[in-house]
Amino acid sequence: MAAPNQLKEVLVTQKFTLRCRVCHGVIGQPYISLDRQTQRYGTRMWQGQRQGTITTLNCQEMFRYDSQNCRALHEPQIVAELKLKTTHPGAEPVTPCSRCAAPIDRTLPHVSYNYLEGEMTDWTITNITDSTELAVLCRDCEEPDAPATQTAVAAATVDQPERSRA
Repeated sequence: MAAPNQLKEVLVTQKFTLRCRVCHGVIGQPYISLDRQTQRYGTRMWQGQRQGTITTLNCQEMFRYDSQNCRALHEPQIVAELKLKTTHPGAEPVTPCSRCAAPIDRTLPHVSYNYLEGEMTDWTITNITDSTELAVLCRDCEEPDAPATQTAVAAATVDQPERSRA
């Protein structure tokens, strides 16, 4: 058995490999994932104009992919497992639940499943280059996660410009 200091050294220097959920290939760049997020819509003023924002209160990675092709191959299984009736909702402040069609006030915390694409450096996604919402769920279908503390909310808050479907 290795001495405790040798064990620590092995754990620190061991390199991990991220693999795709579909083909099990090694993931390089870009990094693509399906994340379950607790979000809240809001607005802010920017250059004298009112701008829509999305605040991510909590985020959990569900799956990762090595390509958009693998992500697309996996999507029907995700839709079936989540029991979604509709996908890719609009960005309106009130939108129907992707499972039961009940109206969701997005200014209140709610669950959103999003595909994120970005650059990863040293096990951290450093730059999100694309985000596509797969589904949004009402509180009756899936309860949003509560952030642990207000400090965590401030640290995890990412304001993104509101998405458009142009």
